[in-house]
Amino acid sequence: MPSSTKPSPTNTPSSSPPSSPMASSSFVMSLASPMASLPNISYVVSTKLDRMNYIIWKAQFLPMLKSTSLIGFVDQTNLCPSQFTSDDVTSNPAYVDWHKLDQELLSWINSTLTPSVLSQVSRCLIARDAWISLEKCFNSQSGSHILQLKHQLQTTKRGASFITDFVNPMTTLVDNFGSCWQTCG
Repeated sequence: MPSSTKPSPTNTPSSSPPSSPMASSSFVMSLASPMASLPNISYVVSTKLDRMNYIIWKAQFLPMLKSTSLIGFVDQTNLCPSQFTSDDVTSNPAYVDWHKLDQELLSWINSTLTPSVLSQVSRCLIARDAWISLEKCFNSQSGSHILQLKHQLQTTKRGASFITDFVNPMTTLVDNFGSCWQTCG
């Protein structure tokens, strides 16, 4: 996302988040720089989430969240600051910055979804709500997906095909089964 903010001592990424669950303004601003460095989320998350590839999509999305220090927006380690400062009159700049980053992250999530999946999270107002909604939807489907993969593994036969024509799809099935098991088990 383009940004006119240039790195400075007050907005460069810090080595660790503040110890308080309420994000400070400087920490929230430090997160803008990593987001600006990714011009297009589709370069990082090349797979659009559909009803069959949640594990692959999540495997691409999570490292991006971690590498840009945005994981806290979906796992609640970076909580939304209060809207007003201690005087209950002055708007809290950290609150404004947090919401700006959250909305950018929400747009990243939405831009990596197929239209049918997007319709399931279109009413989510913050990134965490969209993330949790996707997890609930697809983790509940993973049990039946595991049974389907197990059936495919048990019933696949080599027949008269070349060994590579048999091994490559079997390897894919085993990898998918392993990924499902790690996510669900």
